[in-house]
Amino acid sequence: MVTSLMNGVEDKMEVETTRPKWRDDPAESFSDWKIEIVVEEGDSKYSQIYHVHKTFLAHGPRRCEYFTKLLRSEEVFKENHSGISQITLDPLSAKAFPILLDYVYGFNHSITTETATALDYLGDYFGNSELQTFSIQFGYKDMSLDNVHVYYAHAEELCNEVIMDVIYMFLKKHINNVLPTHPIVECSNPHLWTIVLGVSTIRRFERISIFLYDSYPLARVIEKVCKRHKDTLDIATFAALTDLLISVPPSIALSFLELITQFGDSEEAETLLGLFKVRCMSSITRGWEALLHLDDEQLGILKQKSPEFLLDLMLKSLKEASLDLQQAMRRAEGDY
Repeated sequence: MVTSLMNGVEDKMEVETTRPKWRDDPAESFSDWKIEIVVEEGDSKYSQIYHVHKTFLAHGPRRCEYFTKLLRSEEVFKENHSGISQITLDPLSAKAFPILLDYVYGFNHSITTETATALDYLGDYFGNSELQTFSIQFGYKDMSLDNVHVYYAHAEELCNEVIMDVIYMFLKKHINNVLPTHPIVECSNPHLWTIVLGVSTIRRFERISIFLYDSYPLARVIEKVCKRHKDTLDIATFAALTDLLISVPPSIALSFLELITQFGDSEEAETLLGLFKVRCMSSITRGWEALLHLDDEQLGILKQKSPEFLLDLMLKSLKEASLDLQQAMRRAEGDY
């Protein structure tokens, strides 16, 4: 039985349904090379030895350029004298290394959300472009709002810019469906969202267009991310993210005001955040009824505000309440 190469490219060799030879007893499979994967994890260090075959590593249709160069350069690489390659990998990549070997030996590997990023990294490290291509294609098809946080964590750990770009494009495409409860919001930092929304000064993506009906869900996402990272949040990043918000829900406007306060009353803060501060204040006063239902934490935030702020909030809220009352009375009179 012959199976095809998983990335759609026709393989140059027939793939047996039995397990790859590197998994057999090395004496019976005539193994002629060893790979020692060394893993340093925290204070611990451990290694795993794999008994492999030069012909698959360096000459087969799924060969790795790393081993091709290694085994052709006996004068340069000391590994050729000992018959073993010692390679240090991070825990994530080390866990996926057996899948790389399966692939090199011509077997379809069971790539998953948990291994895709590491396999792309290994494909780059060992010079196997076909494995990289398949891993990226898998990521495109597999990525969802329920698992993008896994790709993000792994891409961060491995400094994998290719997978990170896939993440940026995915989130940009699905930004209107991102909720504060999605895991990616829980684990990501503000820098990610500046790139996704196109307001980063480092990575240039097209600036996203936010319409009024999109603003509330995005405001909740930005508020949650910024609040989680308030100790390291810089004013430029906060200003860039909040500048996108056409409107702010009254329920989180107070939280945004708290974040604004931490930047003080400097000229820079007024320049970058002055208009957003007004927007938040207007949101609270328009939704004056929400003030009646503040919890203890929110009341505590209010108590820390200056007397001028509280007086302004009270007067504007009373004005909005008075307008609402007048409208209600006119409607009631019209019913009779």
